[in-house]
Amino acid sequence: MTNGKKPPIPFPPQQQQPPKIAVDPENVRPKVCLRCASPFFIQVVTVGTVSEIMSPTGQELIVPGKALVCVNCNTPIGEENKSGRVN
Repeated sequence: MTNGKKPPIPFPPQQQQPPKIAVDPENVRPKVCLRCASPFFIQVVTVGTVSEIMSPTGQELIVPGKALVCVNCNTPIGEENKSGRVN
């Protein structure tokens, strides 16, 4: 550039937020772990990869995700029945 200024760094486009849905608290049912009956969960990060063959950049990509895990037995929600039975 002739004026000595660097071009602005483009920021990735902001993802649109899903619309807010009003939920009546009276309609919310508590979820408990099917393995140990604990009502407490924590949010954790899962990690997956996309191979360089499928990646748009030609390099392996690391893709983060989210999951909820029981604080008592560390079982992710949805994984309770993968063994075919509930303990």
